[in-house]
Amino acid sequence: MIIRLSLRRTLIPLAIITLLALPALLISGRAFTPIPARVFTWTDWQVRQAHAAYATELSGLRRDAEALAALLNAPTPDPVQAQIVAEQIAARWQAGLSALVERRAVLMAAAQAVSDWAVGATPFDPAQQAVQAALRSLEEADDGLGAR
Repeated sequence: MIIRLSLRRTLIPLAIITLLALPALLISGRAFTPIPARVFTWTDWQVRQAHAAYATELSGLRRDAEALAALLNAPTPDPVQAQIVAEQIAARWQAGLSALVERRAVLMAAAQAVSDWAVGATPFDPAQQAVQAALRSLEEADDGLGAR
């Protein structure tokens, strides 16, 4: 059995693959290169990971605050659903980034206020103010992330 390798048949596909891979490497390299361009250190990598974790946790907090707002805006309060959502929020945000401790506390207070309102223990206004405070707090935290 004779195997023949043609240089032309091997080199042309290899050249095409290389030409397609280079722009992809260039784009991904630009996305991860620090500004100003310098060697990417372990500290830079940790800061990038911390920013990503901050953005992820903030997104989850915002999602939960919006769920509380939806419960508050429902035509009739559902005490069971409000209690379950409040318990889930409290369990989910027991731990997290230290930079968002105050935001988590405001959100958990809002969840408890909505739960209390839904069962009739408190009026509507304190629950509404607590949810608005949570949303405002998360917006401020989001503004702080955008400034970096």
